[in-house]
Amino acid sequence: MTRREIRETGMRLVRAELQRREVFDREATRDERGVDLLTSTGHRLQVNGKRGKGRWVLGKEGGRSEAADHVILVAVGEQPADAEFYVVPVGALYDWAEDRHRAYWARRGEITGESGLVQIRDTDADVREFLDPYQDAWELITGA
Repeated sequence: MTRREIRETGMRLVRAELQRREVFDREATRDERGVDLLTSTGHRLQVNGKRGKGRWVLGKEGGRSEAADHVILVAVGEQPADAEFYVVPVGALYDWAEDRHRAYWARRGEITGESGLVQIRDTDADVREFLDPYQDAWELITGA
């Protein structure tokens, strides 16, 4: 699956989950940078997908967009029912991920082409620990 296909699949899966919870959405326009979906509950969502042991790329360090209020991290499975969702407030995710990123590169000391790119893998224990409370936390969006 290409990155584009993973992104499109992630968007489709998120939209299906929102609809199942009676939250309606529409895709954001190009003018709304950093936002993928607008919901009937007033939330602005950014959707970020990955497949298998891949990674979620959050962007360049310090380049976060405050336009969205939540990031939906989607781990796309072989079947739609295998997907995992993490509904994370933007500030919590980026504060944690950027601190983790800086600590990693400070220990490593070596600079490469990816040193400025903030990314996380759910196979890392600390990432799982951070994400666990946000797994299927749709109530942050639905208010229920």
